[in-house]
Amino acid sequence: MVVNNEALGGALGFRASQVVGNPGPALVALLVAGLLFTWFEMSWLRRAAATVKEDAGLAASPGIEPRFVIVSLPTAAGFVAGAAGALYLHSLGIIDPALYGFDNSLRIVLFALVGGPNVFFGAALAGAAPSVVPEVLRFTAAARMLLYGGVLVGVVLLRPDGLLPRGRVGLRPLLLP
Repeated sequence: MVVNNEALGGALGFRASQVVGNPGPALVALLVAGLLFTWFEMSWLRRAAATVKEDAGLAASPGIEPRFVIVSLPTAAGFVAGAAGALYLHSLGIIDPALYGFDNSLRIVLFALVGGPNVFFGAALAGAAPSVVPEVLRFTAAARMLLYGGVLVGVVLLRPDGLLPRGRVGLRPLLLP
């Protein structure tokens, strides 16, 4: 079994050789990721991805290579996710499969849905609330999951584009349906 593999830390899980308690590397990585996502929002690649999403055949006519877009975007997303996982290992000190149960998986989905599935800063903003709420509701795990479910249903019904839909900046999107 992979969990009890000695090369991966055995029953205790994979441990970082040196835990970085300084939040500096994570903040620098967040800044770099924010800059990259901001560049992506203004780049030709985002427009090409939107065109390929609508109709790949039609996207090829003005010179967009759909295969390049289809391969490059998941590759870039995998790189960012891998870098985030590496930073998570060094901030937490251990990686254990139990850390990635239903609760954390639902929180990650909430980041994207509440913030807006197509907007980086919306997901970053929404990431703050589901990260703080578990600490506030630590005394009852059942209430926390009910709150997550309520927020998920409310966002899907009332704000399907998330709190910050694409093209809107400021508090106005938060206040108006």
